[in-house]
Amino acid sequence: HYSDNVALALFLQALLFGLGHASPRSNLTENGIVMSLQAVNGFCFGLLYILSGGDIVPCMIAHAIYDFQVFFLTWVSSNDQIEYADRMYLEPFPQDVQKEVSKLRVTDDKLFRTCKRLFYTFDYDKNKTLSLSEVRRGISYLWLELGRSSEAPPEKNVDDLFKSFAKGEGVERMRFPEFAKLFAVLQKQNPIKAATI
Repeated sequence: HYSDNVALALFLQALLFGLGHASPRSNLTENGIVMSLQAVNGFCFGLLYILSGGDIVPCMIAHAIYDFQVFFLTWVSSNDQIEYADRMYLEPFPQDVQKEVSKLRVTDDKLFRTCKRLFYTFDYDKNKTLSLSEVRRGISYLWLELGRSSEAPPEKNVDDLFKSFAKGEGVERMRFPEFAKLFAVLQKQNPIKAATI
């Protein structure tokens, strides 16, 4: 009988635990990673439940400790990223980058500075370039914060512009000059303000 199959129950509850962590705002790849990791957690919590003789309290304690660790590490990582972004925002561009930036027509200095800060905020690898996923997040965040009266650019538009402007060997990456150009095009299509870069 299925009701007596402990291994099956352990597997199914882990699967449900993973599915419960899916997000409608995340893409298939991100959801796949999160659900897989959470299914492993669910398996461990279920195993702990079995080993403790059916006592749910140890599972609750283990879950609380796990969440605290995740929250703490996220807080440390976020603060580190913010400090990096602030430091890079205040530093002048390297000479070669500055030459390219100086050729851009900046008509709204405040928006341009916001664009620069955003670039380094989403530079998770701290290598002064952005991947496609980082650009997607950055653009979505920028429109969310500044373009409250306008919709964020469609992801396909961002992807197409990234392919047009990105430069890199092997792996496509985007430096700040290319990101500023990408932003300028999107700004014309979905204006945040009456300003362009």
